[in-house]
Amino acid sequence: MTRWVLYDDGGGRFSPMTDLRSFAEVRTGALTALERFTRWWGEPQAVVVPRPLEALAAERGLPTLVRADVDTPLH
Repeated sequence: MTRWVLYDDGGGRFSPMTDLRSFAEVRTGALTALERFTRWWGEPQAVVVPRPLEALAAERGLPTLVRADVDTPLH
């Protein structure tokens, strides 16, 4: 079993798609990034999101939510 963590640093490389959602929720074709990675490697140990998106990610049901110590994007 592979152990992995999806880490969204809020870097803004996928902006504006990630202004209101975590990178894990960005849909690429039929699947979200999280669904695609889960098919490859199994369930993640954690999903790390920037603080401004923490409540939204929890509301949308992302698994094992961990808060990143990133308050602002790292442009």
